[in-house]
Amino acid sequence: ELARGLIARALVNVRQGFSSYHADGGWAEGPGYWQYATEYAVYLLAALESAGWALPPELVEQPGYARTAGFIADMTGPSGQVFNYADSRPSVGRTPALLWLAARFGRPSFSWWELRSAGRALALDALWYAGVAPAPVVLDASYPAVAVASFRSAWGETDATWVAMKGGDNAVNHGDLDLGSFVIESVGQRFASELGPDDYALPGYFSGAQRYRYMRTASRGQNVLMRGEVDDQARGAVAPLAGYRSEPGFAAAMFDVSAAYPGMAHRRGVALIDRRHVAVVDEVRLDVPGLLTWNMLTEAQVELQGPTAVLRRGGRVLVARLVDPPEGAVFGVLDAAAPAPENPNKGFSRLVVRWPARGAQRLAVLFSPEGPEVDRGAVRRPLGDWFS
Repeated sequence: ELARGLIARALVNVRQGFSSYHADGGWAEGPGYWQYATEYAVYLLAALESAGWALPPELVEQPGYARTAGFIADMTGPSGQVFNYADSRPSVGRTPALLWLAARFGRPSFSWWELRSAGRALALDALWYAGVAPAPVVLDASYPAVAVASFRSAWGETDATWVAMKGGDNAVNHGDLDLGSFVIESVGQRFASELGPDDYALPGYFSGAQRYRYMRTASRGQNVLMRGEVDDQARGAVAPLAGYRSEPGFAAAMFDVSAAYPGMAHRRGVALIDRRHVAVVDEVRLDVPGLLTWNMLTEAQVELQGPTAVLRRGGRVLVARLVDPPEGAVFGVLDAAAPAPENPNKGFSRLVVRWPARGAQRLAVLFSPEGPEVDRGAVRRPLGDWFS
């Protein structure tokens, strides 16, 4: 009787956690904490179900929970690493909960990533295994509630091209000052990377202003556009998903990042062109002239060739090109090292574009693997025209 009462109360209180699954299945704290929350949510429901307890419909029938297994697949690149924004690490490891969710909601493709995951299978993989799962079919995805979008050339191909970008809310729990950040994988390598979390034991890591003094949480440690060289985005800024398009030859998303930097209107777009080339485009209007810095973290070796940066990693090559850049805009490379006791960010560097800006400005960076070049007409079009 005591246990029955405790479980009943727990099922009331746990609704707050389940409400964090947005209606589209998105999770604001990033893939790492999506996994943490989802595993324990499944443990709870699976245990109750196997004990003959009627599962509360307000939990299992919530639209966001029924769709959320698709979120982690869309946020995972061909390498098996995730879009590790917020305090997420690049690899989230095995997630047997995907098998339970696939069976519960009749969506066998939900379990596809788990069955392909590296490492030893876990006991719960065996318990919830229901046979070979088909790969997902839809290549592109958007999650407007958390303002994240992803695009890929194929499922199940390690050489596929994949890009993901986020807007969101800088005030979200575990969040960084990273509105507009992105990751890119192509030809089997991650070329645009997120640094991931730092040591949780750092002084003030979870306390207001102190958290954003560390590189891995500040804007200079993200793949964003900044005013100045190290200026942070506004802590309470929100960047909604302002446009989304998914077609075979051209898929794109746009985020309104204007709230991140007072005095600067800013829209950032990302496009996957011909399922092979990635464009990152910024359109800004400044109230006051000043230096702008386009920033991207990479573990690739970078060779600068004027308006071109050749990125080499793992024997593969991705070429970044400036398309019709503003006057004075050129590629540069900066050290990504951070002082002790922070993570030193060994192996990372910052590919940057810095230029003195005034009024309306547009910066387009086109990433292409070796081979035929792409028609740059779509890259040159205004962002608003991408969705018309």
